[in-house]
Amino acid sequence: MKKKYFVLLLVAVFLFACTKETLDLKTDDCLPELYLPWIVNTPAFEMNASFSKSGKEFYYSVADPYQNYNAIVSVKQGRRIWRNPEVVSFSGVYSDFDPFLTYNENRLYFCSRRPLQESTDKTNDANIWFVQKDNDAWGKPQALNININSEFDEYYISVSRNGSIYFSSTRSGGIGSWDIYFSQDQDSTVENIGKPVNSAYREWDPFIAEDESFIIFTSDRKGGYGGGDLYVSFKGDNGEWGSPQNLGNKVNTTDYEYCPAISRDMEYLYFSRFGGSSIDFNTGSKKSLMQLTNKFKSIENGLGNIYRIKLKELDVFIEK
Repeated sequence: MKKKYFVLLLVAVFLFACTKETLDLKTDDCLPELYLPWIVNTPAFEMNASFSKSGKEFYYSVADPYQNYNAIVSVKQGRRIWRNPEVVSFSGVYSDFDPFLTYNENRLYFCSRRPLQESTDKTNDANIWFVQKDNDAWGKPQALNININSEFDEYYISVSRNGSIYFSSTRSGGIGSWDIYFSQDQDSTVENIGKPVNSAYREWDPFIAEDESFIIFTSDRKGGYGGGDLYVSFKGDNGEWGSPQNLGNKVNTTDYEYCPAISRDMEYLYFSRFGGSSIDFNTGSKKSLMQLTNKFKSIENGLGNIYRIKLKELDVFIEK
């Protein structure tokens, strides 16, 4: 009987911890967790998240500390464990990042600073490319046409199930210096998604829902928690985008949160974060060289990491 009461007490404590405004207990449900530590997340700089439908193949990017060079990496789950991550066949030469695997899994979009025309293009701006799968292997990278790619930077493509394309760009004529744009397909006219999603501040890294019912993106607009926060805008019955809602302090911090993605089963939000430090600067205690070195070698050392949290823990999605 005592054992039964003890188990009930533990359950009650857990539920209370998960519903507190200030969460003290870090669990899979309550707060974001590092995704696959020491497999995907390491002391290096990691970002992005794109899954196969089965959830057993994962694409992401690794970068140098200043994000001047990136490579796209994939990792696959074997029968029992995850295999070692590897740079994908088409990456590792030029700077490549922001992979997005389409819903039929036959095409993978990504961003790259590789030259559009190797002999003449010297602009070094970021453009959107794709590779097509042929006999279970990725083909030669191909750039999207000039109605998508411009002389400015294009970042973070996301594609709905019906083929609508969303991405961010620094091209001129926008509402802010970075805006979110969309096109019905890769050959259609590109349009600015407009207000209230875009603002006079910067908006980037859009993730569009499979049915285009909502869009998650990063913005540094006023009223956030830090350098860049994740927001969501839901599409109304009239087809207009609603006022963006901050995802709240379970996700957003004083650092940068960006690169959002939703798992295919709609259970988890994946996102990237960088800018923090594993060192507690507020203790006032002296750190030895060994302590500092160990901190710098840790996963949460201030470089980019990939996190996930269950959607049901975010108020803006619970309310919907």
